[in-house]
Amino acid sequence: MMATPQQKFRLIIGKGYTAEQKQKITKAVIKTIESRTKKGNDLRGGKFVKYTKEYKTFKTKHLGSASPVNLRLSTQMLSDLKGLPPSSSTSITVGYDKGTESNDKAHGNQSGSYGKPYPRANKKRKFLGITPAEKKIILGKFKPANLKERLKEADKIQSELEASL
Repeated sequence: MMATPQQKFRLIIGKGYTAEQKQKITKAVIKTIESRTKKGNDLRGGKFVKYTKEYKTFKTKHLGSASPVNLRLSTQMLSDLKGLPPSSSTSITVGYDKGTESNDKAHGNQSGSYGKPYPRANKKRKFLGITPAEKKIILGKFKPANLKERLKEADKIQSELEASL
């Protein structure tokens, strides 16, 4: 059996942020993901794919309710979401430690595999990441020099990064 790939995403923020600002930006990104997910919304703003009948019964038995679909059976997976070492001075990385149960659960949701050896597109619950609008709000709270230019630069690099995936 193949190891589950590490679930993480890199967010290009541009130059000029202090280490303290980058830490606060990371925390704001995590809070944004948690808040959106708790409301039952995926990365693109839509509702998550519904639970299967069997899982809905299981969740109702354990929590008294299976609504809404918010990826919070035990709250452990979202609680384990954290800042990871960044891959550059102009980015932050958020995700899960490789080899953990939460990483496996996140992979199941992101890919739709849920323990199956293959992803299922119609079962995906994409939650890991932030939208351009969320990014703008978060970075707007932290003012490096030449913010407008730096946001443009960060968006360009982010687009190039996403195009290369």
